[in-house]
Amino acid sequence: MHPLITYEWLYGLTECLHIIGFGLAVGSMAIVDLHLAGWGFPGTRPEAVLRELRPWFTLGVVLTTLAGLVILSTDAGRYLTHPVMVAKLVIFGLAVAFHYSWHTRVARNLVPPRVARPVAGVSLLLWTLVVFGGIFYAFT
Repeated sequence: MHPLITYEWLYGLTECLHIIGFGLAVGSMAIVDLHLAGWGFPGTRPEAVLRELRPWFTLGVVLTTLAGLVILSTDAGRYLTHPVMVAKLVIFGLAVAFHYSWHTRVARNLVPPRVARPVAGVSLLLWTLVVFGGIFYAFT
């Protein structure tokens, strides 16, 4: 039997690590996104904010991914056939890919400034959908 099923406290601990990881990833990117949208940190370049928060974002993504894979391993068949979980995983992949492509380019001023707000909005939307995917899965 799977250790997370055998020891309920271990499942709870893994779930907490998963949520903490999301908090770090989503929270750090929300700060960068709000800055890109023009709200917060006046006089600070988006690149500087991204550089300061990048380690927290990376730690969050790694933590939530590893904990998520451990949770997934308890019943992969059920998780991977549930439409809400599949949507969450796809959107998570899109959010990470978007971060390391467009989001980073915008923060580094490699594209016109008029692109910053839409990119920030897409990033916030993707990360919000990932979090809601986890919440909706828990109730279905």
